[in-house]
Amino acid sequence: MQKAVNPFNIADADRFEIWEMLVRRDIMAFAAQDWSAHEADFISEEFFGVNSGNSGNPDSWSAAFGELSAYAAEWVAFAQQTAETEYAEDPVQAHFRATTLRDIEINGSFAVAHKKFDGTIALADGGVEILNWQTIYFCKKRKGRWFISGFIGYLPNPMGSSPDGIDSFLRGQQTIASRRLTSRDTTSTRRSSTASQVRSIISNLAPTSTTDFKTMAAQALNDCELQLKEQKCELNDVFRITVIVSQIEDAIPFQTIFDEAWPTSQPTISISEARLPKDAKVQIEMWINSPRPDPVG
Repeated sequence: MQKAVNPFNIADADRFEIWEMLVRRDIMAFAAQDWSAHEADFISEEFFGVNSGNSGNPDSWSAAFGELSAYAAEWVAFAQQTAETEYAEDPVQAHFRATTLRDIEINGSFAVAHKKFDGTIALADGGVEILNWQTIYFCKKRKGRWFISGFIGYLPNPMGSSPDGIDSFLRGQQTIASRRLTSRDTTSTRRSSTASQVRSIISNLAPTSTTDFKTMAAQALNDCELQLKEQKCELNDVFRITVIVSQIEDAIPFQTIFDEAWPTSQPTISISEARLPKDAKVQIEMWINSPRPDPVG
């Protein structure tokens, strides 16, 4: 394994240390599913976590994590899901490759660090897991070392590119995509602040029977809905959707389909253009809270 290189000179001791904490230790602990290896980096009594929901509008952000234990449970659940995902490459190397942390402002014992994710991880099925968001960390120096006191997570990358709908992408905004919910920084504004297991629903459709993308969009949604029913869930349980198409203009019909499926309050929707497995043209990923187990007796 190639060793990730800290971009800061060790002579720039504060930034060097913050990078090691927010990048190397975070990634390595996450890959090992070892929260205890990262827990010591937080100031538990001051911790807070804000979820932006991939929105550049602060009015829509949520107070997702009021205490460290809630974030820890979410982090552990996502780490476990990542470990269960079949990749075609080393996910640790891919995470280092996709992560950038160069903007760190320090004012005495207080620091603001901007960690950005922009890359992909190859999946064993031929697809890709897209990493595209950013997190702002608030750090404090105590007793000679740096700690994390809080963060604003899952911000659009770059800012100003948050989607308000599919049409906005086609008006010149940069497309935004999400990874398959293996990020410890992601929590939808439609979810409760307590941790819960999340599952993905994927539909890949090749244009063998139709090139009408409105029909294809409807078929994809129907396919996902059937899978949701198998998990004792419904469309209203969905809090996030990622649509991946081979050409961004193919995403236009999805807005109509989603408007019909969610006439009042839609899940957070992200769109991206990417190479899909084989001859597939559409991939939908839906994130849902796990259904509660049936009561015993």
